[in-house]
Amino acid sequence: MVGRDLSLTGLIEVIDSAAVGARQAQARVRAVVDLDAGTLTGAIDQPRTGKRIASYRYDMNVFGPRDSAHRFSDDILFNLTAVEGLSRTRLVFVRAAGSGVSDLYTVAWDGSEVKRIVSNGALNITPAWAPDGNKILFTSYVNANPDLHWVDANSGAGGVVSDYPGLNTAPSWSPDGKRIAFVLSKGKNADIYVMKRDGSRLRRLTHHAAIDTDPTWSPSGRRLAFTSDRSGSPQIYTMNDDGSQVTRMTFDHAYNASPAWSPDGGRIVYVTREEGGFQIRVLDLADQESYLLTIRSGNNEDPVWSPGGRYIAFTSTRTGRRKVYIMDADGGNVRLLVPGENEEYSPGWSPRPRR
Repeated sequence: MVGRDLSLTGLIEVIDSAAVGARQAQARVRAVVDLDAGTLTGAIDQPRTGKRIASYRYDMNVFGPRDSAHRFSDDILFNLTAVEGLSRTRLVFVRAAGSGVSDLYTVAWDGSEVKRIVSNGALNITPAWAPDGNKILFTSYVNANPDLHWVDANSGAGGVVSDYPGLNTAPSWSPDGKRIAFVLSKGKNADIYVMKRDGSRLRRLTHHAAIDTDPTWSPSGRRLAFTSDRSGSPQIYTMNDDGSQVTRMTFDHAYNASPAWSPDGGRIVYVTREEGGFQIRVLDLADQESYLLTIRSGNNEDPVWSPGGRYIAFTSTRTGRRKVYIMDADGGNVRLLVPGENEEYSPGWSPRPRR
């Protein structure tokens, strides 16, 4: 498990200690599991001298065997590269379950531990993971209207957050977890609103005859990006968190939508229509230049950043059906998240769990 965690990062090459050239490796990793004591003890050594670089001890009675191994993986990665690991993060996604029905599932970032968390015989879409790592917001048609619901990813408890007539959809948590941006139509035009996490203090941000949707927060929590067709076609815009200072960000191509603001604040990933379908681009906010991440590989949509911004999860039809994939932020090293015949889409990434 530790070897797979490290290999998936693309930052560390894992080789067997008996392999030719192993002594030229940067580090040797050892792990010992004591079932009687319920501990996992890990160490990082210098291969040529045997000098101890670091040592770790994890209580499996507290963390469990899998979480202990993932913790060790992340500690190794940080010690050797100064990059914070994602081995303990999870993703949420939508899985089609029949005509007009879809369920919500979570999965570990390595594709293991698939768990269904919402199944109510209705359409459940647009999941968004809260910064606290517990709650997930989503839109459900279980009450015959697209209402905004929440579910606890661990306990399965849940409830309704917003049930105005018409659309209650496309939720996005503020970085501090205190506010929710989302789309309301109230039976009329779709606009972007903000409310407190408990559904109170509702405030409208956009006041335009166009359709405004897909809000996403900047890491500072002071601005949002969103999609609007106010120019005649869907384009990406930004605005202050009070709805002021609206600025158009995309001008190339007739369709640009589904923005997601990077954790470092310097980039926005989004979906564009080109290369014969829907593809994923990244806009660099410093120089206003964009670059294409997916090319001629089916339709690619629903991009979302990993914590830290090193990877992007997205939906692709490159094999003929919608599946969730993960790629490096530059478009490289694409991998399928959950194999199988199911239609899966709309990923959301959890924050890193607290230590």
